[in-house]
Amino acid sequence: MRKSAIAKKTSISSHLSCKKVHLDDVKVLPSKDRQQLESEIVGVKIRSNQLKECGFTTSAYREYLTLTHTFNEVRDLTVSLISHLACIRGVPVKEIFCELGLNPEQSD
Repeated sequence: MRKSAIAKKTSISSHLSCKKVHLDDVKVLPSKDRQQLESEIVGVKIRSNQLKECGFTTSAYREYLTLTHTFNEVRDLTVSLISHLACIRGVPVKEIFCELGLNPEQSD
């Protein structure tokens, strides 16, 4: 499957391969913010371990993100085409959605 333009720009692998930053390297945080950050990191690690125990994998998550990006691109293109069709016909977009059996409230 060919990656979409958006998926290429926002690939999860680029986020996962970022250099790890240790809290000791971050000197500019006030101690209150640092403690909150440490607490959030512990929470994320706990949640990550819970997901791994339930069978979630990084590769499945990457695939999920790729599919989500693809879906969003297709949805956005569809809404754009419907808008153009409505403009050509001189009718409200909602009318085209109803004609196609789509729910206009779910287009966002």
